[in-house]
Amino acid sequence: MPDLHTYMDIRAFTSRAPSGLEVLANDSGPAVSRTFDDRDYRQVVELLSGQYPIVLTDSGTGLLHSAMRGILDLTDQLVVVATPSVDGANSAGITFDWLGAHGFQDKARHAVTVVSGVRSSSSRLIRVDDVVSHFRQRCRAVVTVPYDDHLALGGEVDPEQMRGRTRAAYYELAAVVAQEFNR
Repeated sequence: MPDLHTYMDIRAFTSRAPSGLEVLANDSGPAVSRTFDDRDYRQVVELLSGQYPIVLTDSGTGLLHSAMRGILDLTDQLVVVATPSVDGANSAGITFDWLGAHGFQDKARHAVTVVSGVRSSSSRLIRVDDVVSHFRQRCRAVVTVPYDDHLALGGEVDPEQMRGRTRAAYYELAAVVAQEFNR
């Protein structure tokens, strides 16, 4: 990292989606990857924020991994994903409980919850309205994203291949997140 100063230096380590989104990914191979800790995360964000006006971090489900303190300290906006299932809603609820128990009540209060439809069938799912109602009590906004075959495939996302309702939900999410940019 000491030799990375310009956008083009950093760009050598990113991939670019057709949408223009640039992604810097950690090596996933066990032979080459190493633990990415709090100090590493802070250094990378400092470097990236000098070249990019917005930096998004996908922490996955790892609330307890070593970089999480840096992620939460440096985050302006949290987006917590839930699914309309008992397990999915419970998992997101545990995330909010953990945030509150570890001094991040304000971040939780200003978070956005995304209720994401991950299955085409509604069998064995709980009512989306119930999940939305529950999380409206815990954060500042809730956005629902319907199931979409294109997203279910995984991999690179092409907004043009999403159904119109799904694309509209993501535009709504972007607008809700952007409302907090000045905060």
